[in-house]
Amino acid sequence: MATFNGEQFIQDQLNSILKQISEEDEIVICDDYSSDRTVEIIKSYNDNRIKLFVNEDRLGIIRNFEKSLMLASKPYIFLADQDDIWESRKIDICMELLNEYDLVLSNCSIIDQNKKIVNDSYFSLRKGKVGFVNNLIKNSFLGSCMAFRRSVLLKSLPFPKSIAMHDWWIGLVASLFFKCIVFEMPLVLHRVHDNNSSTTGKPSSFSAKKKILIRVNILISLLRRNKVKIFL
Repeated sequence: MATFNGEQFIQDQLNSILKQISEEDEIVICDDYSSDRTVEIIKSYNDNRIKLFVNEDRLGIIRNFEKSLMLASKPYIFLADQDDIWESRKIDICMELLNEYDLVLSNCSIIDQNKKIVNDSYFSLRKGKVGFVNNLIKNSFLGSCMAFRRSVLLKSLPFPKSIAMHDWWIGLVASLFFKCIVFEMPLVLHRVHDNNSSTTGKPSSFSAKKKILIRVNILISLLRRNKVKIFL
């Protein structure tokens, strides 16, 4: 989890995660130098499963998530947003799927800041699909809905400088080299509000030229890193 000025919602998220994990699990949190009570709230849990790291300077969302992932030590990784709420069986369902697949992308319901559902299916907005080409053209990888094996993480790190978002990059790497599944059941209440770092379900503000350049840079990064031929 990467946090930044998340005091308003961080307790809802931590509570929803902590009640699902075992004593052997961990929640790795990198805080990007918050100026509110986020760090104070996290520390107040006094829970050994929470591993908190506070940046001395702000890294931004992509590099902050990268740092948290580099600090993760377990064989399975779940990405988490600071302002979401996990459904009660999220971990159990994903872990069962991860017996067969390397990456799971689940659906989610979208809620507002007051927990009111405004759309019961993220996939209805993005038409979530597996496959490299599908997601290079139109990304459906939402980080807060992703769980994956450590092998996917190791293949994805370090993040190239040119990527638009960390979850898109991880999803594309997994689509190209691993076995992925899209799971239709919503396992997260994904909160959308005025201070979100991402723009879930909203049209991109990038120009057509910028969108093409981003995708070209992704392809170049994959080719350089893995020395593979990608046929579109």
